[in-house]
Amino acid sequence: AMRAVLVAIADWKMDKKQFAKTTELPGWGGLSEESKELVRASYLYYEEGEFPSEELVTLTPPPLLQDTQQSRGVK
Repeated sequence: AMRAVLVAIADWKMDKKQFAKTTELPGWGGLSEESKELVRASYLYYEEGEFPSEELVTLTPPPLLQDTQQSRGVK
């Protein structure tokens, strides 16, 4: 059941119909509320162009990416 949910959300570009089908999968209830909100935010970003809140998606690049940018002279 969870595998079906993971496969469904692997491609974050889902429309309203796909999002609704995903939330009805038996494994959907096994996701944390934070995970469900992230999937919903990803759906809204693709469908409506609404970027997820910074609470869900930080605007600060991860350390590995920061190191790469600094080595290239990007600030």
